[in-house]
Amino acid sequence: MDLEAIRTRLIEIESPLGIQGFLRSPFAISEADLPVALHPIRQATHDQESLGEQINQETRTMLIRVLVKPLGAGISQEAEEEVEAYLDPMIQALLAHPSLTSVAHPTPLATIQRMSLVSDQGITVIPYPDPETRYLGLEFTIRLIGNINYSYADGE
Repeated sequence: MDLEAIRTRLIEIESPLGIQGFLRSPFAISEADLPVALHPIRQATHDQESLGEQINQETRTMLIRVLVKPLGAGISQEAEEEVEAYLDPMIQALLAHPSLTSVAHPTPLATIQRMSLVSDQGITVIPYPDPETRYLGLEFTIRLIGNINYSYADGE
């Protein structure tokens, strides 16, 4: 899977919602940049049996962490309301793009069969970049399914 291309497509899907995305997680985030989306890669399973010789089906999990407000910022309930305003639009945007297409990239990625929304954590506290710096935000889990063609090494 081309993870940089996947992140690029996710950023393009999030951008119309006013969320700034990063290809790589920055060392620090300025409060002026909020809300921002981070896209950590998680585990994958590999199936080299089902699709035939020299085709690996990869099922990869990724997180989308949307940091909206520093924890403790604002008046009572204000931060939670601000975070909540992104919940349904993010769900709708992810559901609307199972092929990870966007205005800039109307063609699906060749190696991705499908992206699906697995779950969300609702409004949650997200530590970033260290355990002492925390943000109120949203966390979504997505699943990517794609095929990887491969060749055997000489002598195999």
